[in-house]
Amino acid sequence: MKHILISLTFVLFFVPMIYAQNLNRQAVETVIATKIGSKTLETAMLDALKRHPNAERWSGIDDKQIFGLSVVTFTDRDVQDGDIRLIRTTARLIAAKEMLFAKVLLDKYVETGLTDPGLLREAVAEASESFNVRAEISCQTEETFIESDRIVGFVVADQTKVVATMTGQDRVEAVRVAYQNVVTRRAKRLIVEGKHLEALNAFAELRQAKLLTREHRFDILRCFVGLDQPTDAAKIITSLIDGHAEDVVLLRRLVGITAAGESSQFRQLTHKLHAEVERLDPPDSTPEKVLEQLLNELSGQSPVQ
Repeated sequence: MKHILISLTFVLFFVPMIYAQNLNRQAVETVIATKIGSKTLETAMLDALKRHPNAERWSGIDDKQIFGLSVVTFTDRDVQDGDIRLIRTTARLIAAKEMLFAKVLLDKYVETGLTDPGLLREAVAEASESFNVRAEISCQTEETFIESDRIVGFVVADQTKVVATMTGQDRVEAVRVAYQNVVTRRAKRLIVEGKHLEALNAFAELRQAKLLTREHRFDILRCFVGLDQPTDAAKIITSLIDGHAEDVVLLRRLVGITAAGESSQFRQLTHKLHAEVERLDPPDSTPEKVLEQLLNELSGQSPVQ
């Protein structure tokens, strides 16, 4: 067991991975499957990867432990120059840093309903939050493994053995707003990509943190349309219409969303909404009336009153 004393100033930042995300994730998944040896810890790690599939570092907790993961690529030139040992150390230090991020951020924000360390890191960066941390860490495990051209580092510690003192800005509400923005953008991107179930999971994060707004329910409705779940869609529509039954603009917006549904249930739902729109805001002239008026004009007769 290694005892570490750390005193650092953190200014959090987030740079999304653009390339090789799948290879990063595959390398880490291989290490988790073959080297971890704890089902609860393995499940927590895989959940962190699933939540942030395009990252290169992850953190999280299981029942008793807290962990950090990282993946760093290397080249043949690094091997020739004898730099692999240094890169291993880098991967291990990044994993330890991520574990510490998880500890201090969850300690500060988990009681406000913000529970995802990766999302918290993005939110704190977006809120321009900075802080000083002094921490004592007793690590149970510090390991690095080579998978193809990647080095995977992971650090695991008992949550009670990580003691962190944090000072700095205390803008909880600003971080909560940033967290809401981060998750909302993520959910909307998932909807565009057709990953509706993952988007619903993102909205569940907001519900848990009590950050789900009325506007989010329109996107949740889009998810249920995409998943062909008319019963759940109808419940969302009912909640949106409640207290706004005479709002024609709202009803037209709902028609625009449900019209994308291909099943007969969605066609019926769309027809019902459209009929309500016409009841509240009838068209000036029906096609039949337009034709009748045209015939009367051609015949020189006055319209029938």
